Amino acid sequence: MGDEAAVNIMKVLGEGIPLSDTNELTIWDMIHTTFEFPEAIMVPFDRHPDATSFLLRWMDSSTQDQDLKERTAQTRQYVQAAADKMASTSTQ
Repeated sequence: MGDEAAVNIMKVLGEGIPLSDTNELTIWDMIHTTFEFPEAIMVPFDRHPDATSFLLRWMDSSTQDQDLKERTAQTRQYVQAAADKMASTSTQ
């Protein structure tokens, strides 16, 4: 699924669902799951975490809680590592 997950999450959030701490935990879990096995992402466009990066930046700017900001930063690193893995695999 990859980056498509972030697109779908933003669609749901765009419907007026508030971003709570519980929602953030769910979003992080969803993102981790979708990038856990990057080689399983079949749609090439979804291998690039553009929407995911945007979503994580938005989540970071939506809170002042340092623990949430740290978790968001960790998730961003995790996703970037998965994207880098996919990029190195596709060039071999």
